[in-house]
Formats: sequence, structure tokens, C-alpha cells
Amino acid sequence: MRGSAPNNARVGGLGGGPAWVADIVADTRFADPRSATLHDEPLLEGIRAGDRSCFERFYDHWADIVYRYACLACGRTAEAEDLTMRVFVAVWQDPGMLRERCECTLAGLLSLAREVRCESLKFPSPPD
Repeated sequence: MRGSAPNNARVGGLGGGPAWVADIVADTRFADPRSATLHDEPLLEGIRAGDRSCFERFYDHWADIVYRYACLACGRTAEAEDLTMRVFVAVWQDPGMLRERCECTLAGLLSLAREVRCESLKFPSPPD
């Protein structure tokens, strides 16, 4: 298609990568991962205490990027939705594990998504 960058084109000054990388680079939430992480600490504390509104705000802030990653990893919308749900259920159940993975919230969420995806490949769900 004319005017669109191929998947391996230079994006946002990066050495290459899929087009969704440009979305991440352009997204102001990811301009400074440290500030996003500082913003998330009170939300994660609230989630630890069982505060649903903190979880809703955390989910609203991060779900789209986790879903985009899941779409790329899974290739199917239904699987991507399931993967995204599993990631955020895990966060609700144990918000502290994000910091155990990494100090950066985004890296922790994507690492968790990758782990959940790998587990689903080892033990696939039965067909509907």
C-alpha cells in the first residue's frame, strides 16, 4: 500500500520494527517510563488493598497497549482478548508481582503477557 511503512521500516527513530512500535513511541504515557511507574504506584497500592476503582483506572491506562501486544502475539482477536484478560486478572490477584518482574510497569505487563502466552501454548484450551 502506498504511503504505509512496511513492518521492518525505521519507525520513530528506532532501528526498525513493526508499525505498532510507532504507536507506542508516539503515546505520551511511554515518553518517560519512570513517570508512568511513579503514577502507577498509588494505583498498585490500592489494588493490593482491594480497591476496584484503582484497578479500573490501572486497567483503563494500560489495557490498550497490552491488547495490542496480545494481538501481535496471538494473531486472533479472541485469543488476544483472553490473553489481555488473563494478564489483568493476574495483576488483580497479585499486583506486587509486577515490581518483582521489573520496576517499569510497561515492561512488567508485557513480560507477564509473554509468560501467559507461552503457558497457553504449552497447555492449550480445549476447542469450544
